[in-house]
Amino acid sequence: MSEKLIESLVDIGLSDNEARVYLAGLELGPCTVLQLAKHSGVKRTTIYTVIESLQAVELIKIELYGWKKLFTALKPDNLGTALNRRQKLLTSLIPKLENLQTSKSSRSELSYWEGLKAVKNVYNQLLQTIELGQDYLVLGNQEIWLKLDPVFFQDFMSRRALLNLKIRIIFTDTPTSREFLALQKKLGASIRLLPEGVTMTTNLVITPNQVIINQLLSPPTAIVITNPSIIQTHVQTFELLWQFCNTSKTI
Repeated sequence: MSEKLIESLVDIGLSDNEARVYLAGLELGPCTVLQLAKHSGVKRTTIYTVIESLQAVELIKIELYGWKKLFTALKPDNLGTALNRRQKLLTSLIPKLENLQTSKSSRSELSYWEGLKAVKNVYNQLLQTIELGQDYLVLGNQEIWLKLDPVFFQDFMSRRALLNLKIRIIFTDTPTSREFLALQKKLGASIRLLPEGVTMTTNLVITPNQVIINQLLSPPTAIVITNPSIIQTHVQTFELLWQFCNTSKTI
């Protein structure tokens, strides 16, 4: 029995056992289940289930000769019919599977990360999961955030700017934040400042898929929340603050 033929049949959708039994049936012609099991190498305890699945897609038929039951592999042309049936089944299953995925995605998920290395990994993952053109909202303290690792976070902002996101940022009013006002276009972002005297030691990042609460004081930590209701609440809160800070300050 050709292993290459078995691999090819598996590639087009048959299981390994189905491929072996079907080829054995083609090579033997009408045969008993014992002969089919021996020639295919599939255990007799398993072969009945395999035969049933091949019958269902019209690749094997059963014929009675007196009291003897013989199994015959049907013409290879029927492989096309088998594949079409499986394709139709798959097409009908996709909406149901997508509903399961949607249901899961609406559940609350929360993860906690501690340490600078873990926090940087959260930001890296963020850039890998966000889609082009999506909203990216930030509320935080640019000065403290950058000091955690200037090289990494400068590079992060450069990589973020390449994704063509709709970035809006509200910073606390610090010398560093005022410097970044002049870099809005380069960063691909719109930046506004909170009133003087407002301090923050946490950064908040809001995207359509998650909220990241990043504590900036030692030890740096990040809490990642993926829940539609919580995300929407944070978006609405951000929009109120954005309107409140409706005048961009100058250096």
